[in-house]
Amino acid sequence: MYNIFMHWTKLANTFYKKILFSALVLMSFVFITPKAHAAKLDVVPTFGSVHVGDNVKLRIVLSSSDQSANAMSGTVSFSSNLLTLNSISKSDSIVSLWPVEPSYSNSAGTVNFEGVILNGYTGSSGTVLTLFFKAKASGTAKISFANASVLANDGQG
Repeated sequence: MYNIFMHWTKLANTFYKKILFSALVLMSFVFITPKAHAAKLDVVPTFGSVHVGDNVKLRIVLSSSDQSANAMSGTVSFSSNLLTLNSISKSDSIVSLWPVEPSYSNSAGTVNFEGVILNGYTGSSGTVLTLFFKAKASGTAKISFANASVLANDGQG
């Protein structure tokens, strides 16, 4: 009986040592491995209060702090029952080449764009486009990306 108890104790100790070792290895990957932060597109400001008839200026911005980005495309959706898009501005844009010119449809409530930054961009809140809306009705308007992609400036597309 004593030998069986000692045998089980040794097995349990070996098992717990393996679990402890595995946990330490896993924790070292979690805490030591550098975190990659993907580039992202945002609409700013994200909220605000306006009245019917007010003009609203929003920017589509690129943030890519860890790696240079060189191309992006996307579709922005907006509440066309509450907002009318009057114009799009490319001035002050970090984009240097537009393979497809930015376009919009008030009936569909969409803005489409595809841009290239020839030397790449690393930073936060780089202006891609500026959108000029007019509030046409009361309510909570939603402006969001229906789809978007950003390509790294790494030669791999």
